[in-house]
Amino acid sequence: MPFGLQVIGGFRGDAKLLACAEALEQATANDPRLSRPRPDLQKLLASAVDLTHIVTHPPVYGGSRGG
Repeated sequence: MPFGLQVIGGFRGDAKLLACAEALEQATANDPRLSRPRPDLQKLLASAVDLTHIVTHPPVYGGSRGG
């Protein structure tokens, strides 16, 4: 399950905070339960939509043109 973590540091403690964040990333980098899922690139390349024209005007729903 993905999770987020917000870290905060003391005034002008940017370098220490970034070092702590990097240490946390390195400590969890080899744990497959915490890794980011990798997309299937072959599925992404195989588009089912045949785009033949560039859309220059979005569709107008409801027939009103005046927003």
